[in-house]
Amino acid sequence: VYYAVYVLLICLILVRGRATNTPATIKQIDYVLLAAVVGFTSGATAFPLCYGILVEPVGIHTVFLYTIIITYAIVKHRLMGIDVVLRKGLVYSILAALLSGSYLGGIYLLGQAAPALVQLRSPVVSLAFIFILAFIFQPLRERVQGFVDRVFFRSRYDYQRVLRELSQSVVRILRLDDLVDDVLRTLKNVLKTERAFLLIAGLDRQRYELYTGELTNQTVRIIFPKESAFIQMMSNRTSAVFGDELPDEGPTDFLKALVAIPLNSRDQLVGVLCLGDKLSGDAYSDGDIALLTTLANQLAIAVENARLHEEIVTTTKQLYQADKLASIGTVAASMAHEIKNPLTIIKGMVDVMGSNGHSTDPELIASFNDVVPRQLERMQKLLEGLFKIGKPSSGETRLVQVNDVIEEALRLFEVRCQKRSVQIIRELGDVPKIMADPEQ
Repeated sequence: VYYAVYVLLICLILVRGRATNTPATIKQIDYVLLAAVVGFTSGATAFPLCYGILVEPVGIHTVFLYTIIITYAIVKHRLMGIDVVLRKGLVYSILAALLSGSYLGGIYLLGQAAPALVQLRSPVVSLAFIFILAFIFQPLRERVQGFVDRVFFRSRYDYQRVLRELSQSVVRILRLDDLVDDVLRTLKNVLKTERAFLLIAGLDRQRYELYTGELTNQTVRIIFPKESAFIQMMSNRTSAVFGDELPDEGPTDFLKALVAIPLNSRDQLVGVLCLGDKLSGDAYSDGDIALLTTLANQLAIAVENARLHEEIVTTTKQLYQADKLASIGTVAASMAHEIKNPLTIIKGMVDVMGSNGHSTDPELIASFNDVVPRQLERMQKLLEGLFKIGKPSSGETRLVQVNDVIEEALRLFEVRCQKRSVQIIRELGDVPKIMADPEQ
């Protein structure tokens, strides 16, 4: 009865677990259920002999199928991680030794100090020790866990620490390309993966662009439409999806993805983190997936922030450009007058030069050669200044003399100031050159 009740209870728990888990976990549960039915049913055929019933226990010849089914589930469906078993085993072995030693040592010392207390009231003493040990258990377990990771799983401890730090730092990066490069480079280095890439939703959320960290400077990226089977699958998932579940579509690199983790923000899919095989050939453990899921949650927020920042920068540039274009109208009247004056002067001198008897006058020629080039250069500078106002900024910086930029700006408004009886007084100091965009 004991045997039957516990086997049935295990099977019921597993069946209930199928209703609340992901497809990958459901597959694991199915294999454990199959193994339990085969293994425990086969083993149960040995019970009649215990009660003197001479029935041959034929089922014991098929008990080995339990091991085969479980092994297949471990290899193909990540049923267990041996590193988890080893780590937990070491942690709780050390904990048991420390707690048992503390208890026995405390009893021994108390027995030496007050033997009567230990003999007469041992239940009270034991209860007191139990409360003390329960109080220190969790802090002690965390310290032992850290000790085991540092000593026995050093490489795993290091990269888990890096991933935790990365998940906290990504939200501070505002440029999307910088964010992608930083995350993918770190993942490749610490996890030692063959490939890592991100699919990130466009501003319209109707398509997803493929980022590999190497395409940052290219304008063309592989696009996944929102209606694709992969995007539809990831839109309905909140946990990692593994290779055997992923649909067969997309570029060659994508087909080599071993695990895909959705980046969800406000119940919307903003991206997908995809990772390939590890160079070591090891599978991703439950601890790896838990850390990557935490990173994905932070990364989703970071992607949203980066997109918002891009929108703000784009809008600001458009407003700035519109403001510059609007200012052209304000300057146009002054520019027209400023250009008209030198043109009138040049036209007058050309007319005089063309008159009979004046074309060979040395004094007139000298005056023409002095006045006309200066007036032409003046118009050229005015037009260049107007052109720079309407031209979108290149964003490139170079060594700039601030005083020259100020003089160029003042030159555009001198005529307007003179008309309004405004005198411009220049008191420009000796300023060193700076790195800047003169158009700004």
